[in-house]
Amino acid sequence: MLFNFLLTLAITGAIVLVAGQTCYHPDQTSSSSDEACGFSTSYCCEPEDTCVTQGLCQDRNNHLNGALTFFEGATEPGNYTRLYKTASCTNENWSNCINHCPSSDNNRTAYIWACNDQLSLFCCHDDEADLSQGDCCNGPTWSVSEAPLALNVSLRAATSSSKTTSSTTTQSFQIASSVITQFSPSASAVSVITIYTVPASTINTTSIAPTSVSTSTSPATPSHNTEGLSGSAKIGLGVGITVGLVSIIALAFIWHKRRLNKRRDTSIYIDQPEPKVIDCHTPSKPGEMESQEVRELDADWKPIELATGRNVAHELST
Repeated sequence: MLFNFLLTLAITGAIVLVAGQTCYHPDQTSSSSDEACGFSTSYCCEPEDTCVTQGLCQDRNNHLNGALTFFEGATEPGNYTRLYKTASCTNENWSNCINHCPSSDNNRTAYIWACNDQLSLFCCHDDEADLSQGDCCNGPTWSVSEAPLALNVSLRAATSSSKTTSSTTTQSFQIASSVITQFSPSASAVSVITIYTVPASTINTTSIAPTSVSTSTSPATPSHNTEGLSGSAKIGLGVGITVGLVSIIALAFIWHKRRLNKRRDTSIYIDQPEPKVIDCHTPSKPGEMESQEVRELDADWKPIELATGRNVAHELST
């Protein structure tokens, strides 16, 4: 019981530490929209995006399978495969983090395009130009040693999603819970658009009719510049607390185990009869001899001589 309680306390503390971490842009301003990816990395991404290796965030519209994304009011679907973003960092001074796009504004997220199928060559998108992969890849590029892979971050908030079905086809469409506008960074409001995607091979602009496409507009959430511990200090504090909790759990488990063993050993001798000690070498108590009456011979008693015969001894002749 005590062991389970301490284990639950340790896990809860780790989740609180991850959720409470502040994320910073390269200019050391805090990012209110990003969440820490977990203890395995110092990077942060938006909850709807995917934390990947190489210090990147995989954009929510990058389905990695050629699926197209439809925005309300757009005449044609958009292909956002290979679209990534720069990540923010839990360390305010950006130690242990890489800024892939230093020429971009350092107080917000920048878009990044992958320029080859191996996902090893990338370019930083210019927000003043059209959001086009070809235009970006024709400019300066940089490379990574390995393709970005999704991180196994169980403590991070999961991306919410749902599904709907087209009224004219049996194709299943993926629904994104929210999409922040990518074309008006200075807008005072953020458009939240429900979208759906279909594989590029099944696109037919005359037959696609989703059952429901809804839009809503909400004011942008103000940025909160939170003062507090640096990212490295928070990580150190989190590791220290975690190690301490694990040590307490281990000591409690050892104490509990010894107590059970002691109780088990003691119970063996309960209600057992006390053994009787028998000394085989104890001498027995000497007994007295029975007294017998001494009788005298009768006066007329005569001794009996042995009969003569072969049993009589004879002297040897001289």
